[in-house]
Amino acid sequence: MTTASFLPLACLFTALAGPAFADEPRSPAPVPVSMQAYGDQHLGCLEWTDSCRICRRLDPASQSEAEIACSTPGIACQPGEIACKAAR
Repeated sequence: MTTASFLPLACLFTALAGPAFADEPRSPAPVPVSMQAYGDQHLGCLEWTDSCRICRRLDPASQSEAEIACSTPGIACQPGEIACKAAR
C-alpha cells in the first residue's frame, strides 16, 4: 500500500478521537495557598514552611494577627506542601 492510501484512514481516526477528548469534563486545578495566606488561615501556628521558605510570627505572644516574616527561597528550591512546624 502507498502512503496515499493510509492518509484517509489517519484522518478518519483523528476525526473520531478528537471529540471524545473534548467532551470529557475537566476539574479545575487546585489553587495553591500562599505562605502568607497559610499564616492568615492558621492563627495558632507560630512557624510554618513549604520546605523552601520558613515563615514566623514576629510577636507570638499576641493573640491577634501578628506581623509575619518569611525567608527567601533558594533559586532551585521546589516547594512542597505547607506545614506548621510550631504551634501555640
